[in-house]
Amino acid sequence: MDNIGQIVYQTIGISLPEFIRLGLAGMAGGLIGAYANDRLTRKRDRESGIKAEKMKFIPLIEGLIDSTEKCGRLLGDVHPQIHAKLFEPAHRFRLLILDKPERLRLFDEAWGRLANTTHKEAPYQQPNMSESEYARMRQTLKARFEAVRKVVQDS
Repeated sequence: MDNIGQIVYQTIGISLPEFIRLGLAGMAGGLIGAYANDRLTRKRDRESGIKAEKMKFIPLIEGLIDSTEKCGRLLGDVHPQIHAKLFEPAHRFRLLILDKPERLRLFDEAWGRLANTTHKEAPYQQPNMSESEYARMRQTLKARFEAVRKVVQDS
């Protein structure tokens, strides 16, 4: 019996450190896998959120571009719609791209130019305003809408 006890004792002495090492390696692998899964899930959710906001935001912008092109003498009617229709979607979209500094900077610049459009830049047609002056104002407003749309599409 002494031989068997000694064999068991030596086997445990040799195997125990190996079992501990394997257990720690398994725990480390599990933690690394959980972390990688979390990162990938967050990235997928963020990209999904961006895509969903694009699908809401771009049609609104395109509708206003269309209104700008077809507004006739009522360019001033488009101006109030910038804030009424685009303010909330713009800020939701902005929150989704906070981790992309270059995209955020481009969006902020384009959105700032559009959101800060004055009534002087997009007025109602005045009787003494020439058609070319009015067309230039319409083109300016359309270009600002298109700049925002391009940044959103490229994000």
